[in-house]
Amino acid sequence: MNIRRTAGLCILLIVIAVVPLAAVEVRGNQQGTWTRADGPYIVTGDITVPAGQVLTIEAGTEVRFRDNTGVDVRGTLNVQGTSAAKVLFTSDSSNEPGNWKGIIFQSGSSGTIDHARVLYTGARHYVAGGWRNTAVAVLGDAAPVISNSEISWSSGDAFLLAEKAQPSITNNAIANLVWPVR
Repeated sequence: MNIRRTAGLCILLIVIAVVPLAAVEVRGNQQGTWTRADGPYIVTGDITVPAGQVLTIEAGTEVRFRDNTGVDVRGTLNVQGTSAAKVLFTSDSSNEPGNWKGIIFQSGSSGTIDHARVLYTGARHYVAGGWRNTAVAVLGDAAPVISNSEISWSSGDAFLLAEKAQPSITNNAIANLVWPVR
């Protein structure tokens, strides 16, 4: 009897440790720090990092997007994954390209995306003077650093660079999409 009780308790503790108790729903203006322990984060409406504000997303954090939602960066977005604990940006509804809009760095914004996975983006939306399907758009004088990340399963481009955009894009895996950089 003790063995069964102990085994049952061990299984219960493993389930509690692995399965998050609740997701955090987010929309609108965002700043501060998102952590793996508090996640996953479910984006239920477009989110904006306002000018002068910083949103930091720590290693291992999972961010899931409802259909036709995305990230609009006007301040600073710092995504700080590691090789062992990447930050995951993905769809909340299915594993099909084109579910969520992607990440837009507006003119005047900054940031870093390091050791992240950006999956199933490319929902059609108006950006840079036209209707686009892109995972990461960099506009105006924005110059984010995007490195050591995977961008795949987009229904459009991995990167859209417009106007005077000068991002640093290094050591990324780009696969299963229409066009790498436009």
